[in-house]
Amino acid sequence: MMPARFRGAIVVVWLLVLVSGVRAATDEGTVRALADRVAKGQLGAERELIDALTRPLDELFDGLEQRPLDEQERVYAAAQRVFGTVHYRLYRASLAKTDRVALDRAHASDPVLIENLFHADPRVRSAALDRVPPRPNSMAGLLIAAKVHDWDADVADRALELARRLSSDPALQRGLSHFAQEALKILRSPERIGANPDVAIVYADFLNRATAIVSISASEAQAPLLAETLETLGQPTFRPFFHDILAVVDRLGEVGDETVAPLLLAFLDDPQPRLLSRPAGKAPITQTVGDAALLALLRIYELDPEPLGFAPANAPDAPRGFDDDGKRQKAHFAFRAWMERNASLPRDERAPLMIPQVIPNPGRERE
Repeated sequence: MMPARFRGAIVVVWLLVLVSGVRAATDEGTVRALADRVAKGQLGAERELIDALTRPLDELFDGLEQRPLDEQERVYAAAQRVFGTVHYRLYRASLAKTDRVALDRAHASDPVLIENLFHADPRVRSAALDRVPPRPNSMAGLLIAAKVHDWDADVADRALELARRLSSDPALQRGLSHFAQEALKILRSPERIGANPDVAIVYADFLNRATAIVSISASEAQAPLLAETLETLGQPTFRPFFHDILAVVDRLGEVGDETVAPLLLAFLDDPQPRLLSRPAGKAPITQTVGDAALLALLRIYELDPEPLGFAPANAPDAPRGFDDDGKRQKAHFAFRAWMERNASLPRDERAPLMIPQVIPNPGRERE
């Protein structure tokens, strides 16, 4: 009888059609023509392409269970390697040229490690991931980012843990940004979310963690990605999984421009707090998500936060917050009033930001 794990390998045999060796048994012109039809979305073309490429594989599996067990094991081992090769090629094809060349170098220097990183068995992939030395500006960033894309959640989870050690690595940053873009496509697709809401939760969690790492050294070019993440994970459906929202908001204030101001304004009322400090004998200092959004907006508009009554910071770059909700309400009211009068004006015509002497009811300023 065929071993159970070989029967499991057959489930993924459709991936084998992407391996170039299959072309020897198939007319390449037909395959290219079918691929063109698939790319153009022609009805039925995908089914025809799958049939054309998988038909030669029937001979491989026909009567396999009649072979001696050791022969079945050899075929199984080969199928496992082919499975990994397909996933390796799929990932390689998704990379920019610079990273493709780097990945090829890594494969040439340690083919066993690379093959194991894309092995069919997630336990093998996880063990190989732990063999990658987490050194900055090496192959590590590229390889760890590859496994954030892994189709097994546990392997991807481990890759995200390792990624935090290399947060500023350029290759890792590119790989995580690519993953974030793919995750956003899934989370913004109602038909895919409706089909499997549990998968959406996993992607929301992984997107949160990946974007938190990206935000550590994000450039102006990545501001649109941070903004789209904030907009998507800020929705009620995904908000419980957006644990690192403050990191994204803070970085948007540093690398964003006035085009992201409307998005940040939408978070001014977010009351989720974090404790910054508890001075002896004084009220605790907290920062809400709304406070972080306010600070980000002040940076974007190049406004001095000091007139708004923030509590003194422990260090120049430390987070700022308030020790009193009344002060918080006045500060938010003052900024909204400033925005209403000045945001549409040329920068050199805008007035300085100041707390009004009298605020009739800061808790109802938007009614």
